Amino acid sequence: MISHPYWHRQVFYVFKRALSYKNHSDGKSRIVNFLGLKWKYHKGFWINYQWIKKLWWVFPTKATRTEFKKLCDKITASQKLDKDMKELPKIQAKIIKRLRGKKQLKVLFLVSENSKWKAQSLYDEMEKSDRFEPVIGLTQLTIVHNKQDVTRDELDFNYNFFINKGMNVIKTYQNNQYLDLNTFDADIVFYQQPWAISPMQIYNHTYKKSLLCYIPYHSPNYGSKKLDTSMLFFKYLYRYYIVNEDYKDIFYKWSNLSNLKAVGHTMLDQFLENQDRNDKAKEKYVIYAPHYSIETVKNEVNYSTFLQNGKLILEYAKEHLEINWVFKPHPQLKYFLLKVFDAKEVEWYYNEWEKIAKCCYDSSYIDLFFDSKALITDCGSFLTEYFCTKKPIIHLISNNCQTHPVPPFKKIIDTFYKVYDNDELISTLDRVILQNDDYKKEERLKALEESKLLESNAAKNIINDLEKSIWGKNR
Repeated sequence: MISHPYWHRQVFYVFKRALSYKNHSDGKSRIVNFLGLKWKYHKGFWINYQWIKKLWWVFPTKATRTEFKKLCDKITASQKLDKDMKELPKIQAKIIKRLRGKKQLKVLFLVSENSKWKAQSLYDEMEKSDRFEPVIGLTQLTIVHNKQDVTRDELDFNYNFFINKGMNVIKTYQNNQYLDLNTFDADIVFYQQPWAISPMQIYNHTYKKSLLCYIPYHSPNYGSKKLDTSMLFFKYLYRYYIVNEDYKDIFYKWSNLSNLKAVGHTMLDQFLENQDRNDKAKEKYVIYAPHYSIETVKNEVNYSTFLQNGKLILEYAKEHLEINWVFKPHPQLKYFLLKVFDAKEVEWYYNEWEKIAKCCYDSSYIDLFFDSKALITDCGSFLTEYFCTKKPIIHLISNNCQTHPVPPFKKIIDTFYKVYDNDELISTLDRVILQNDDYKKEERLKALEESKLLESNAAKNIINDLEKSIWGKNR
């Protein structure tokens, strides 16, 4: 490796210091360090850092040139965000004015994974209404498009899933190419998730054309400042629909987002509308649902306990075939397992489950939840959903998980059977499942009643909110 003179390195650091910046406490200005001199300027004052980036040739090494360019790009992106946020209220007001003159609005649900489809109740309510025309817009995750993940290339599978439900479906990804989402003339766009979105369909491309909304594909659980509020995605939304006022207060304290609206959760609507069925369920399945976030691969949550107990649970299931098992892995599990195990071993594991269990790889798991006896999982996204079935959850806790539940979820998670090691796992399975000793049942039912999760129909609340904000009153 070639060592560069001391002065070369100093040139870079002087320029880096010259271009360093931070937001001023007044929220309206920036402080820029230029050759050691501090300069305050209003965010509206535009400095063209893409022009400054042309000075890359001053730096002697490839590494310093690259870092200098990245720094200029970062500041340019921040400038664009400031400009967009200043214009956003006017843009949304203009869109609403245009929509107010229409009798029916086209609502596009952008979906890349049917396993995360959680807005069925809203789609159904909109289909009943003459004011909304709902449509599923199928797309592809960028990580799949770029061939980084070959385990979730499921466009046709997703298409058939929705067509078989008799739903209106279009493909916004065709012939291995993304189509410009703006060309579909959607009045409202519901994003399924904030990440892995193509530049042709991303929020800062579509926000001038459509009102952007979001319902988290996960029902309320731990709460993560980064994943739930800090991403740029959330700033461009017209409405960010969340489950209740408790989570709204938490998210607002984290982010100051003004687009939060507490309405319930569309996935919980199915439990709200089917409580009689919930009480009369057959209780014939035990569901094993492992998360993808294995500890040997860097990720945000580290929920997974698979390396500790994945094979143990499989062996336990083989030893107890008198139980009807369901294997419901996270859609990303196979992708992450292939980073640790060879392909044959991963396929063997999935095949072994398929020999002895009903396997669920899509979002049609509500019937299984209703007809189940218990859930064994280290996942987070549907913990609250299953909690609403009133049935026991055997919660596999990872020692590597650094995520802590926010107060409203802690009251729920404390009613689970928490398992930290394999001895505790076996004893809990024996007691709760084999011996039918659900000793936390009363505690769980009390927590469910106090949570008020099943008191609000999210789909109807969302429609009322959209009608009121666009036409000025509920219908």
